[in-house]
Amino acid sequence: MKIKKIKLRDYGPIKEFYLEPNNFNVIFGNNETGKTTLVEALTAILFKTRTRYGRPENISIELEKDKKIISLPASKQFNILPRTEIAPLLYVPSSESELYEKSDTQIKFWDSLKLMLSQTGSQIPFAVLIKKLREGIGYQPKQNDWKLEKKKLLENEDNRLTQLKNYIREIGEIEHKKKELKRLNENYNKLSETLEEIERSRKYKLYQYIKKIYNDYIDKKNSLTFYQRYSEEDLRQWQELEIKKNNIVNQSKRKEETEKEIQGLKEEYEQISRKLELIERYNIKTGLDKYKEIEKEPNYFYPIMIFLIGFITLILSFRLNFSILIPLTIFLISIISVTIVAIKKSQIRIKQYRKEQFVNDTKLILPEIQNFEDIEQKIQKLEDERIKINAIIDTKKGLLDNLNTTITREGIEKEIEELRKKTGCAEIGQLKEKIEEKNTIDKEIRGLGAELNKYLDEKDETKWQRLIDEKKVPPPIKEVEIDNAGEIEDELKKTKAEIDEIQTEIKVFDEVKKKQYDITDEKGILQEIAELENRLKNYTLELQAVKKAEEILNQMSNELDNFIENIVSGEDSLSEYFYEVTRKYKKIKIENQDFVAVDEEGNEYPINLLSSGARDQLLLCFRFSALKKLFPAGIFLLLDDAFIFADWERRCRLAELLKKFVDEGNQVFYFTSDEHSRDLLARYGASVTTL
Repeated sequence: MKIKKIKLRDYGPIKEFYLEPNNFNVIFGNNETGKTTLVEALTAILFKTRTRYGRPENISIELEKDKKIISLPASKQFNILPRTEIAPLLYVPSSESELYEKSDTQIKFWDSLKLMLSQTGSQIPFAVLIKKLREGIGYQPKQNDWKLEKKKLLENEDNRLTQLKNYIREIGEIEHKKKELKRLNENYNKLSETLEEIERSRKYKLYQYIKKIYNDYIDKKNSLTFYQRYSEEDLRQWQELEIKKNNIVNQSKRKEETEKEIQGLKEEYEQISRKLELIERYNIKTGLDKYKEIEKEPNYFYPIMIFLIGFITLILSFRLNFSILIPLTIFLISIISVTIVAIKKSQIRIKQYRKEQFVNDTKLILPEIQNFEDIEQKIQKLEDERIKINAIIDTKKGLLDNLNTTITREGIEKEIEELRKKTGCAEIGQLKEKIEEKNTIDKEIRGLGAELNKYLDEKDETKWQRLIDEKKVPPPIKEVEIDNAGEIEDELKKTKAEIDEIQTEIKVFDEVKKKQYDITDEKGILQEIAELENRLKNYTLELQAVKKAEEILNQMSNELDNFIENIVSGEDSLSEYFYEVTRKYKKIKIENQDFVAVDEEGNEYPINLLSSGARDQLLLCFRFSALKKLFPAGIFLLLDDAFIFADWERRCRLAELLKKFVDEGNQVFYFTSDEHSRDLLARYGASVTTL
């Protein structure tokens, strides 16, 4: 909600004033220029406050709320601006610390804050309201009991009521018994009639039930005649033919598969036979025997050892002077040994080469072999495989002979077609369904027959119709619960016993009790009892109403406590804003229904120990937080030199906080005669209007 236009004429020192304000506005004027008068005019219209010059006549204020324009003053005050709720939040005078100082010292600052957020008439605290409500009905709040005069009145009236009730109690009991006797007699007659109706209803329902069973029995027997053409024998024969047909189809498939398998085995057999013929043609088995065992190549170790021995002997012959023939002979032997070893190694290498050539030639026939040792295993495997395939072919041929049959599929189809014509069913499934339906109907017929035999006690079905007609009875007059017959009989007996007992008590009272009390006018006594009861009831209701009102007021007080607690702590709270301004008090908390400032070292300062400027700043920060939570969509705020008692450093922070308040969608009017404040707010974007 924001102010869109302000028009004022001929009011105090102001001759004419017109403004279409922005969101951030400074109204500047020196003394005697009408700044205070303008503030009084606005608050008089917006909050109905008193002014020095009386209520302004030539004034017009346009407010925008929820995209609608509201013009003030109006013939009807809008409920959006009640004085006791919003005015102290939206209008900040020059010294906020004195805003809630009352002459009545019993009204605490905390209650003043609650009253600012609630509507309680002329700002009466909740505790005072509760006290006045209790005293208004003669109830003592401290003793939690009625006052002495009221207590005596209540005791006297209660004793009088007890006396009257005791006096007519037995008369009331007898009257009650007479009414009860009348009710019991009526109930007894109704129960008797109900039992008769139950009996008629039982017989009629039994007749209807038996008749329905008999009709169902006849209908089922008639419907069974349509199923005589469907027999279990035809179904069995059809099933056998279907099995034979499936067997022929399966045999045909198996025959084709077996013939394909035999053909594949024959081809594999021929491939193996061709490989074995090539093996025989190229004498591969002979080559296996030839190259199976090739000697290892001899070693030059021993000839060299003989040569070394001869060399050593030759050297020794020069030193020992023995014959040189011995070493020469050893040299000759070593040469002969080396020659023999060389010839042997050459022969073995030739065999090895021929063996490798043999393996390469064999790979042309058996490409899957890797070395010489694989040749013999592969040949043996081929021979075993040929024998195995030949045996499998013989087995498959025998199986093929067994699959040949003289029964044809066409003959079976012909027999099935004859069954279709006989039964009228296109498929065997339809015949199964018909037979199942036939068996179901036959089972139902047997069950219905057994049921009729049980109720009629007669096995001869030709007599059933006559016996059913004999049980025919007219329908009951009204619907009754047959299952309740036993309970009704028990209740009937119990009611009769109660009737006899009450009749005896009434007879005794008429003969004895009336003479004892000597009662002639019962109507007057009853009227007095009614009046006493009403008065006592009203006293109780008064007390309940006051306690309920007390409960509601306490609940309202607690809710306001919680609301104020949310304003004090958290994001965009009083604690956050106050620290931004003071840079000293880190936190604001509530103790004993009062504000306490806590500095960065943890020292606590009750609000009454703060300076007047700090109190102004605390309550101004309280306004910012409260308005943000009360009016999240935005609201206007009027400040009349609210920063005047702040030092310059804190005044700058307050201006910064005010700019933040405007940027969040709110509207501010700052009235000042101080040039420094005007220029400071202008630097933060305020639009200045000079009177």
